[in-house]
Amino acid sequence: MYRDYSFSEKDIDLFKALIPDCYMAPLKEGKLSGIVVMDDNLGESDVVGIVLYRETLGYIEIVWAATTKEYELEDYGADMVRRIVNKARVHGGYAGVYGVFRKGSPMESYFPQEEFVLSEETGGVYRFSLKDVDKVAEEDDNKRVHNCVPLSKADGTLKNKVIENAIEAHEAIPIAHPVRWDKYDQELSFIYQIGDDAEGVILVEHDDDELVISLLYSRDPVATIVLLKHSFHVALGKYGEDCKIACPIVTKNSERLVKKLVHDPPHTQLIRATADLPIGTGTMIDYVHYTNHRKEHG
Repeated sequence: MYRDYSFSEKDIDLFKALIPDCYMAPLKEGKLSGIVVMDDNLGESDVVGIVLYRETLGYIEIVWAATTKEYELEDYGADMVRRIVNKARVHGGYAGVYGVFRKGSPMESYFPQEEFVLSEETGGVYRFSLKDVDKVAEEDDNKRVHNCVPLSKADGTLKNKVIENAIEAHEAIPIAHPVRWDKYDQELSFIYQIGDDAEGVILVEHDDDELVISLLYSRDPVATIVLLKHSFHVALGKYGEDCKIACPIVTKNSERLVKKLVHDPPHTQLIRATADLPIGTGTMIDYVHYTNHRKEHG
């Protein structure tokens, strides 16, 4: 018989072999929740796997699923997701369950197409080398380049202004608060300054042998182009044309910008799998149906 149990930060060490390092801190801080599925057989309990999720705007967002070696990932991974969906139905009050993952990744098999609606998302990651960037060595607008203040020379007031401007424009930028400015490359990251105002920002991190553009934001499209090209220009002088760049895409505008500057950049498409759960429709009948389904196939 399979049973699922919620686990909290005090139980994390019991399942740490199934949890990537990047999710450990969010679990301990209560930003993620976890469910462990157990196989209770003749008084002994084996761990089938875990699911990590968060509640987002009335939805349950599944961010990670993993099974132990004794249980096949495709079959049991999908089964664990079904358990989450049916728990949400029984509980009621949720708009749905979803997961976002790379096209072609194993996560696709967690979300059976007959139960989830699969759709392509604006997003993903472009990966390319500096030698693929059009005219990366040229600074074709020296006047505007002078507005790019490296993070190493930006004071606290200028840094805070970027965040304030995004809030005033009612735009959500993907950056954790409080901002750890020191984790970004101080020479390749820039704030676009006009007078006392901060019109935009580019933040670049190191991830093994890649430079990752963690944030590229501006209310002015021209500033965005200048920031990106100037960061590429400095990176070329520091690391050479074979330097690898990873650029996560979150909007159509940023996607168009990358395509404008880079020759045929390889792209990893994202897939969103969604199961809608109309609010208030959770019933015990759903759970009974699911239990019978498990007996028929188990």
